[in-house]
Amino acid sequence: MKITKNMYVENTDASRELELYANNEREVYFKQIKPVIANLQKKYIKGSFEATQAIVAFYHVATAASNKYFKEFGYKFSVTERWTAAYNLLQNYMEEIKEED
Repeated sequence: MKITKNMYVENTDASRELELYANNEREVYFKQIKPVIANLQKKYIKGSFEATQAIVAFYHVATAASNKYFKEFGYKFSVTERWTAAYNLLQNYMEEIKEED
């Protein structure tokens, strides 16, 4: 995935709303977030973890959550809002990613 100039972190109410929605929406959490965390844990243990690629993984989660949010509420999140939500999701789950089972 190519990272564009619109992909920068700017905390807004909308990006926070998307982050909270992704965390609290059961389907998104179990079908998207949990597998991403498991994958990033493997990469972290193996030593091939890259923060930028981890944000990209969570960006896909944020995009899926955005699409679901749009179907439910009719609001489409911008690229910047989704990128910020992805960055914040990574920050939230970083401790869990670093844990070794």
